[in-house]
Amino acid sequence: PAGKDDDIRKIGDLFMDKYNQGVVLITSEKGAKCAVLLKTFKNNKDINCSNILKESMGKFDGKGGGKPDMAQGSVDTSHLPELVKEIKELIL
Repeated sequence: PAGKDDDIRKIGDLFMDKYNQGVVLITSEKGAKCAVLLKTFKNNKDINCSNILKESMGKFDGKGGGKPDMAQGSVDTSHLPELVKEIKELIL
């Protein structure tokens, strides 16, 4: 069955179709857990989504990883504001 991970991947794909040189961070909260997706375009050598997500999620007892152009993970919802801030700092 399709779950929240499939949904945020589809949203990420739609974003990249429209903004093919962008970076997108998508979150989906369900109870105490939050799914996180970080995605960029395939040839973006400046941002490695997997490294960024692993580094930032680890600070908040979350787990994440993937490929340089797309990574996913999950974290406790209570850490979401801090996580988003951390990821923004690593991207900008």
